[in-house]
Amino acid sequence: MHINNKHKNCVLISLVLFLSNFFVLAQEKINDSIVVDTLKNNKILIDKVDRKAKGYVSVDNKNKIITLFDRAELYYTDIELQSGIIKFNWETNIVSAGRIKDSLGNLVQSPVFKQAGEEINPDSIRYNFETKKALIWNSKTKQSEMNVFSEATKKENDSVYFIKEAKVTTLEILRILSIT
Repeated sequence: MHINNKHKNCVLISLVLFLSNFFVLAQEKINDSIVVDTLKNNKILIDKVDRKAKGYVSVDNKNKIITLFDRAELYYTDIELQSGIIKFNWETNIVSAGRIKDSLGNLVQSPVFKQAGEEINPDSIRYNFETKKALIWNSKTKQSEMNVFSEATKKENDSVYFIKEAKVTTLEILRILSIT
């Protein structure tokens, strides 16, 4: 049986068209039947936040911030925070606390932060309830029999702290000397 060139070309073209169609169809993307939820998870606290203040309690729904002013107190799980002013952002779970000025312009009501039996006395603090990380400025704390003073502290977790300009002593007088 003899096949002429015309038939060869026709068979070859048919074969190329058939195979190219096959390879093109093989490239089609098959839709995945698993649907991924793209909604953002709402960050929620695991326990009730108790709060009070002598001056006022202000709720800013637009910025999602509660402000406590004058002898402000906030309690959450094992955390106690007292300060002149406390601001809590319920969207980011970040609380900030600092001193306020009295009628003479003096800074008063420094924060007192207590957690798991440890107490820190800073000028100001910023703490994330979710990550448990903190930034602490000009703090004083007691570790065993030692007094620890620091210009700035970054708390990564319960056992990792980065401290700038730390002073460690058994003497209480260092705080008075470092202020002047």
